[in-house]
Amino acid sequence: MVKARDYLPSDIKRLFAFSGNQCSNPDCARPVIAEDGITVVGKICHIEAASSKGPRYRKEMTDEERRGYNNLILLCDEHHSIIDNKKNEGKFTKELLLEWKENHVNGNNDSELEIDDEIVYKAIDDILFTIERLEKNTEKIYSKVNVIEKDLKRIKGVSDLDQMKSLVEDYKEEVASGKSEFKELFDKIRHFTSNIDKIKQELSEKLDDGGFKDDTDWATELKEAYTMRLLKNDVSLAQQKIHAFLLVKVQMAFRRHVLSAIRNGKNKEEIRLLIDDQVISKVGSYLGYDNVLNLYEDDINGMLYFLTGNCHIKWV
Repeated sequence: MVKARDYLPSDIKRLFAFSGNQCSNPDCARPVIAEDGITVVGKICHIEAASSKGPRYRKEMTDEERRGYNNLILLCDEHHSIIDNKKNEGKFTKELLLEWKENHVNGNNDSELEIDDEIVYKAIDDILFTIERLEKNTEKIYSKVNVIEKDLKRIKGVSDLDQMKSLVEDYKEEVASGKSEFKELFDKIRHFTSNIDKIKQELSEKLDDGGFKDDTDWATELKEAYTMRLLKNDVSLAQQKIHAFLLVKVQMAFRRHVLSAIRNGKNKEEIRLLIDDQVISKVGSYLGYDNVLNLYEDDINGMLYFLTGNCHIKWV
């Protein structure tokens, strides 16, 4: 199948033969063959583009017509780049380029150059090499763009809900495969189950520091219930990852919205509203995606006090 750049050697030889060894732009005297007589420095250009992305492209034209002598013009490297710039399409029209070519050829009819076949094939080879290099570079660019897009998506483009959805899908696949069983603690869960303070305090002491000593009994009950649920024997790896995701969200939400309020002396009622709104409700919104583990508000409160008991959350 003929392509728009499958040039006929006879057409290329004809272009060079009547070039007068000059660019076809009437205002340019640059050579198309270097002074050594064999190095090709000119460029074979399409008057009407070879592809739909090029300037002066005409859809109705066949590739046979696109590659033919009547659609080709010989230019220096600079003017080739200029006329092939889509931004210049309105200035360098098909009609103008045909006029350049006609005048140039007519002006050199009496001084036909002897063109060695080596020059012809070198000119064609240069074009094919350039196209091949562009195609390879394009592939590399697309490959890098894909990598960058994936990185950006991973870093900032994936919403928390998308992450939760992915974790839930992993859990469903685990259940469907029959491999949903406890093996060992996931690293993040192991981290959260460890007390990170050198000086250990009871949950009641920590709540007392924040002015919430009256909540100790309720908080202790929720903490113990959640701890038992987290560490029971049927909590699989996929389940642990969901728990880890939610624990991180509880920890970050408390630090961002509640701790500063405590330190700024907000009253207990204001702080409780912040906990309900910025911690319990926001983290609970992630459970809206299927809620495959059947976690509810009391469980999220349990996470809060579980993290408090292991010093991952402070109240002062």
